[in-house]
Amino acid sequence: MVPSYDFDIQWLIPREVEADPAIGKLLRDVGLYGNSRGNYIALFRDPQVIAMVERADPVLREFLKASGFGFIPYQSGAPEGYFPAVDESARKDVIARLVDNLERFDLKGVDLGGFDVAVFFRVITRGQPMAESDTGREPAPAAARTPHVDPDLFATPTGFAKLTGRNRVMPLMVLALA
Repeated sequence: MVPSYDFDIQWLIPREVEADPAIGKLLRDVGLYGNSRGNYIALFRDPQVIAMVERADPVLREFLKASGFGFIPYQSGAPEGYFPAVDESARKDVIARLVDNLERFDLKGVDLGGFDVAVFFRVITRGQPMAESDTGREPAPAAARTPHVDPDLFATPTGFAKLTGRNRVMPLMVLALA
């Protein structure tokens, strides 16, 4: 089976949390608001690609890590060749870092474990944005909207009390694996 080099953006602090003015201010103060590089990570959709990276010479993993990638599978719901439009600026930033890091990391003659860098770049540069309604994800809240502030939310400094299930655990898992 041919691997899929598509990737998605996983927000470490979900955008719903940013919609709260008090939490938004805290996130701005520490540089994690909006499309900050510290607020998202690029994750491959296909576990087969992650397995190739793990088999490869460590320089490939370092190259991808320096470019903003994590190494657990994640699926946004977008079909192959597409990505959620809301992730476009973060995705462009990841691609720019990949290009910049090509000069810093020498991948020539290195065992890439089956990872094809040329195909990877071809696939990710051809990706097209699509409306979030087509991905099955809920759209990000509008910036002008003022949500109801839950007083219990302030009992937890990180705001994770507002999150549920996968959204609460995912940032910690990603940070532990990086």
